Amino acid sequence: MTQSRLKTTTSSISPSFYSQRRRTQTPAGSSRLEAQAQRLEQEKYACRYLRLQILLLILLIIGSGVVYLIFIFPFLVQWTGQLNSQKYEAPDHSIRPQVPLLNAPSSYTNEPTLKLSGFATPSTWVQFIVNNQVVPEGKVPVGLNGEFVVDLSLQEGENTLQAYSFDDQGLQSNDTKLYTVTLDTQQPDIDLESPENHQQFHGRASQIVIINGHTEPGARVLVNTSATRADVDGFFELEYRLSEGDNNLEIVATDKAENENKITINVNFQP
Repeated sequence: MTQSRLKTTTSSISPSFYSQRRRTQTPAGSSRLEAQAQRLEQEKYACRYLRLQILLLILLIIGSGVVYLIFIFPFLVQWTGQLNSQKYEAPDHSIRPQVPLLNAPSSYTNEPTLKLSGFATPSTWVQFIVNNQVVPEGKVPVGLNGEFVVDLSLQEGENTLQAYSFDDQGLQSNDTKLYTVTLDTQQPDIDLESPENHQQFHGRASQIVIINGHTEPGARVLVNTSATRADVDGFFELEYRLSEGDNNLEIVATDKAENENKITINVNFQP
C-alpha cells in the first residue's frame, strides 16, 4: 500500500516541474562561469601588460647604452685626455731645478785648485760663481744619479763661492748659500822668545821651562810631543819638562791651511 502511494505521488509530478527546476538553476551556474572567464581574461591582460613594460624597460636600457657609447663616452674620453694632458705638461714648464746641495768645502786650503762635489736635479747643469764672477770652468753637467764634480781655481787670500742649477729650458734654481774659502800657500812664521838656543838651566827648580813666542794666529804649535794653539794675536806658550843633559826641542807650527814650519833648538839641563 505504501509503495502504491509512493508511485502515485511520483507519477503525479509533471515533467514541466523538472524542466522549470533546470531553468531556475542554469543562470546561477552560468554567472559563475562568466566570472571565472573574466578573471582569466584579466590575468592574461595583466601578464601581457607586464611583459610589455619589461620589454619597454629593456629597450630603454639598450637605447640609453647606445646613446652613451655613441655620444657621451667619446666626449668624456676626449675631455679626460685633454685634462690629463694639461696636468702632465704643466710641471715641464713650471717646476724649477732644485738648489744644488754642495759638500761644504774647508774654509782654508793651501791648494790653488779646489775640488767640489754635490748633488742636484739629474740631467741639469750647475753653474758656479767665484768671487762674484761666473767662471767658464764652473759650468758642469749633473749625472743621471744627481751627482756632479768640479775643479775651481782660487786666488791667494779670501774667495767667495756660490752655485745655482739650470735646465735646457732655461729654468734656474735659487743660489746656494755663500761659501768663503781662503787660499793660503805661505808657511807660518815662528818667532821664539824663550828659551834661547843653547841656553843652560841648572837646579831642579829650572827643570820645567816656559816655551813661548809668536806665530800665525790660530796656528797649532807642537813642541816635541806637547801641543798648544796660538791665540788671536798669534801668541803661544806652554810648559816643558827637560831631561838631564842636552834637550833638542823641535817647535812645529801648522796654520789653518795645513802649511807647516818648524825650528829646532838645543838646551842643556843640569840638576
